[in-house]
Parts: sequence; C-alpha cells; structure tokens
Amino acid sequence: MISENELTPRLLEARNHIWSDMIDQLNPIVDYMLHHDDQASFSSNFRMADFANFGWKALRSKATQPQERQELGDYWLEILDKLDQAQTEELLIDHPIYMCLERWMENTDNHGSPTPTVQLYQQLSEISETYSIGMPYQSSRSFSRQLSQLKSNLLQYYKIEVTKPQNRITYAFWPIQELEVSGNGDGKFDEDDIMDEISDFETGEVSGWDI
Repeated sequence: MISENELTPRLLEARNHIWSDMIDQLNPIVDYMLHHDDQASFSSNFRMADFANFGWKALRSKATQPQERQELGDYWLEILDKLDQAQTEELLIDHPIYMCLERWMENTDNHGSPTPTVQLYQQLSEISETYSIGMPYQSSRSFSRQLSQLKSNLLQYYKIEVTKPQNRITYAFWPIQELEVSGNGDGKFDEDDIMDEISDFETGEVSGWDI
C-alpha cells in the first residue's frame, strides 16, 4: 500500500507521460470510429451503458477482419457479464432478504411453491429473528417493494416466477444449482478474476489475439 501523500507527488511527476500514453491509445480507437462503418449493433443490460458501449467499440477496433471484430466484441460481453455478476454478489452478500431467502430455500418444500408476499414476509422475518439477521422492514409492503427491486439480482441464483392470483402478489423460487460460468472454481467471480480479465484486455492477451 502507498499512502496518498507519497502517491500524489508520483502522479504529478508522471502526469505528462500518463496523458501521452492515454492519447496514444485513444488515437487508433478514434480513427477506427471515424473511418469504419461498423454495422454491428451493441446490446447489453450492463448498468453503465456508455462505458459498456465504448469498451465494446474500443476492443473491436483492435481487429482488422470482421470475424476478429465479432470475437473480440463477444469477449467484451463476457467481461461485462462477469462484472455484472461481481456487482450482484457484492450487493447481495450482506443483504438481509438474500440471507433469509437462502435459509428459507434450505427447505426443499419451498422450491417452486407459490407464496404470497405477506406470507413470505412473515416466514423470512421469523428466519431473521432466529438467526439474528436483522431484516429491517416493518411491513409486508416495504418488504415487497425491496424484493421487487432486488429481483434482477436474485435471478442470478434463482428462477423466479411472479403471479397475481386473486389480486395477491405471489412469488415462487427455484434454486439455480449450477451456473454455467468459469472463474475461481466455485462458480463465482472475485476481484482477482475481474482484474485478470481487464489486464488481458490492456496487454492484448485476449482469447489468443495479439492486439
């Protein structure tokens, strides 16, 4: 670790080299965007849309052939998926709903069982009290609102079906037993995995391509 007092002078001393290197790397990307009619369209659910789109174009600009551009673009989408999963894991790791839901799903009778939000809130609240998790919601309505916002993140771990029989919101969960991903061997991506991918991108070691 380097203290801020020590790091700041180093950065100021090297700032001209840093800017020069950044411009050197940006120039071919800008040239590619200005002079190539890239017909491919970019689509991703990644939260930082501008960053995702620029990274996709920047990586494709390293290739000279259409097939190479396609493969490098696909590789960038894989990186975004891993980043998205890492963000989800960071969000859920200490989230009370996720922690209680994990305990609740240990009972296989709950797998795929349609459960009204009020009943789910009551059952998860009991789990929260039993295991001292500290679920903070004071009503099923506030719980339901938070669960709805969390759904897109939970989909990485559960198949979720939401229905509304008799005007009551009902959830059914099925655990996803095996995620078809590679990473640190446990089906999850940690900071080291992500930094390895970014490092490969910066050095040009991308899926066998010398860029």
